[in-house]
Amino acid sequence: MDTRSVPSLRDALAEVPDYRQAAGRRYELLPVLLLCCVAIMCGARSQSAIADWSQNYGQRWLKRVGARHPA
Repeated sequence: MDTRSVPSLRDALAEVPDYRQAAGRRYELLPVLLLCCVAIMCGARSQSAIADWSQNYGQRWLKRVGARHPA
């Protein structure tokens, strides 16, 4: 297999359509998906575990993946 043809996680997740309502958006979808992936790779196995992980480490990772702080 030619590894040059495998997209990065960021590129793959960028293709996911965002069906959220505008009123419920605080962050762009891509940084949220990347944050969830990082949390899962660190052992989070549920929505509440991802939320807990995000409370402890999320702001640093959101900044690393390019998320803007919500207004």
